[in-house]
Amino acid sequence: MSKFLMERYGSALRADYVQPGHHGNNSLTTDFYDLVAPKAILFDAPEWLMVGESYDAKVLAEYFQEQDIPYYDYRNAPNRFLLH
Repeated sequence: MSKFLMERYGSALRADYVQPGHHGNNSLTTDFYDLVAPKAILFDAPEWLMVGESYDAKVLAEYFQEQDIPYYDYRNAPNRFLLH
């Protein structure tokens, strides 16, 4: 899906905030997120999914951390985002 979206929409893919699909597990590629260039990531995911060794959500969160992109999940709830 990542390849299709990037080829079809290219540089039109921009967002300040992104919520990875499927709770961040089996999500889109990091190349997709690099193209979108979000300022923050919102994981709709419980702790066990974010820290479990056999889930991709942890790997994706670590990638965002390496890129200095803040991410939020249930561990730091309650989270509030006011979009203007």
